[in-house]
Amino acid sequence: MSYIIDDNILEELKERMDIVDLISQYIDLKKSGRNYLGLCPFHNEKTPSFSVSPEKDFFHCFGCGEGGDGITFIMKKENLDFLEAVKFLCDKYGISLKERTRAEEERIRRMNRIYEINRLSARFYMDFLSKNKYALGYLENRNISLDIIYKFGLGFAPNQGNALSKYLLEQQYSEEELLLANVSNRSEKSGELFDRFRNRIIFPILSIHRKVLGFGGRVLSKDVTPKYLNTRDTPVFHKGSHLYGLHVLAKESTKEKIVLVEGYMDVIGLNQHGINYGVASLGTALTPQQGDLIKRHGKNIYICFDGDEAGLRATNRAIDILVQKDISPKIMVLPNGQDPDDFINENGVLAFESKMTQALSHIDFRISKVKNNFLINTPEGKTGFLQEVAHILSGIPNLIERDIYIHNICEEYGISLNAMKQEVDGIATVRKKQKFKKLKSIPKLRPISKLELGTIGAQRTLIAYGLASIDYFNQIKEIMEDNFWLKKEYEQVFEDIGIYGFDNREDSKRVYLEEYKEKEILNQKDVEEIQKIYIDEFNYENIIEECVQLLKISWYQAKREDLLKEISILEKDQTLEEETELYKKIIELKGLNQLLKEIKGVIQ
Repeated sequence: MSYIIDDNILEELKERMDIVDLISQYIDLKKSGRNYLGLCPFHNEKTPSFSVSPEKDFFHCFGCGEGGDGITFIMKKENLDFLEAVKFLCDKYGISLKERTRAEEERIRRMNRIYEINRLSARFYMDFLSKNKYALGYLENRNISLDIIYKFGLGFAPNQGNALSKYLLEQQYSEEELLLANVSNRSEKSGELFDRFRNRIIFPILSIHRKVLGFGGRVLSKDVTPKYLNTRDTPVFHKGSHLYGLHVLAKESTKEKIVLVEGYMDVIGLNQHGINYGVASLGTALTPQQGDLIKRHGKNIYICFDGDEAGLRATNRAIDILVQKDISPKIMVLPNGQDPDDFINENGVLAFESKMTQALSHIDFRISKVKNNFLINTPEGKTGFLQEVAHILSGIPNLIERDIYIHNICEEYGISLNAMKQEVDGIATVRKKQKFKKLKSIPKLRPISKLELGTIGAQRTLIAYGLASIDYFNQIKEIMEDNFWLKKEYEQVFEDIGIYGFDNREDSKRVYLEEYKEKEILNQKDVEEIQKIYIDEFNYENIIEECVQLLKISWYQAKREDLLKEISILEKDQTLEEETELYKKIIELKGLNQLLKEIKGVIQ
């Protein structure tokens, strides 16, 4: 029997498997500093030379030279090949594997083709960088050494319109595969392929297993927009599920610390100065999936975003995500709106690490930012400030931690402990009621025949949240991966929000909706219902995800019904020529049924 073993399975196995515990079941290990020592099981010895590092998830024998991770150990000890060893360990740690069906085989074949396209593209970009003095000069001016260029596989995309596309077509990849991998686009006028990335520094995005997932590209000229361009979501790449620099951190870091920064150059700049524990989100606000990755790979989490207004918004968004994952991040505050790359280049590693020791807790950071908005030497200013602080403290889930902060604030600003506690507790109670009320109003899952009103409400809700914050808009864009809009008019209204970039400007939002009513894209009820939707800042992720999942079920259910109709027609009027097509439709239907079952299982 054949099973699906992909990066997700390997990552889950790595998360569950304790290499010290695993190897201890075969040999005796004793603690020696940060590692463990024992007699090597692969050659005869009397003095222990077999070392196991729990931090690096790695073993090495200084006597015979054997080494590797837990999978490698089981392969050698149990005399298994790689797939057999993974199956052995998955059984041991309770990880279920899916059987390979024909549909899964085809999906994996398609993904492997895209991985290979990405690998060849990365080599193409690297080769072109090595021959381009202008691009190399740009990196040299940014203090990026050749060692770092090789470490991160940096490249350069030529300015010619189709150089990469032409090269990949010569390697026997189809136009459809290049479009699916998103290394190429198709011209609407001529229908010909052209390269997605042109005249840009290229940053390959790698998995922790060093597979090329996609690319980021940075312009060299300030006159060209957008400044950064990323691979769109593909069958092997979802921006919100990966972190740039994670492959370096997973291999080199001790997992004690992670510094979350904004961009590619920040990660690279930190590594240039020996700080190998920096990661960045990929051109989007931090997502819950990225929060899970951060939690998995580090103990102490620092956020170090740019010091400008956009960086402040991104910091607050990241704090919300990490706190939901039971992470208490610390915030590094850089002077004069600098980004980490600029700061470390100007001030050096010691100054950067000093900023880490001075980092604020996420609560203290938010309080410090609120304080800047009030004249606290006046009664009115002090009252307004403390009311805002009460809102912040009411969001602390741990009651002991909340109580400590209340005491500290009261002591620092000379106010009654009882008054502050009542204010905080009152806000917390109201927040719970609002959250419960909103959860009750989320559209419930129903059979497809009864879904119409629910899906209309879900689409209106997504528009309302997109208008409320550009961060919400970006999150919705991320998870609407296959475009599950059921009404093209709603899709158009939502997509155009990205051009306007709203952030709680009520008058502008009202005018925006009225404009689409005048164009007869929205009707009066649409406008009224969208404007009435309450934006729950504390539960927005669940609400957005619930709406998208509802649309996803409806979209797939409609596709399933279309397939059933096609199969019915083929069965009635089947010729020898149509047998293969009928078989394909039946296989597709089975895969769709399973997918629907999985989607429903996630949210029921």
